[in-house]
Amino acid sequence: MAAGSAESRQRFEVALTVTLTTIDRFIAANDAAMPTHPLAQDQTAECLRQLAALLAAHKVTPHALMAELRTYLTGHIPDAMLAALLNQIDRFDYATAQATLRDIAITLDI
Repeated sequence: MAAGSAESRQRFEVALTVTLTTIDRFIAANDAAMPTHPLAQDQTAECLRQLAALLAAHKVTPHALMAELRTYLTGHIPDAMLAALLNQIDRFDYATAQATLRDIAITLDI
């Protein structure tokens, strides 16, 4: 693969997107916890379904979906469980992340 080729640019774009998403998630995970709010059960369940489908297809997860899910989950599951999920996704450990999603669904009874 030649430097400057379309393939190398595409690989660079994917690597850059993944890197920036990981950095953004790290920063968001270290922000102060948001206030507890009533669980938006239908919206949370839909986010979990969307994320599960992306993980099953081994696709990069959109930041907007992760931010939305984090908003729904904060205060409703243990912080360590949410941090573990984000870490697993950032490390592309999708099989473990899927198991964590199932645990979250069980914890929330959805």
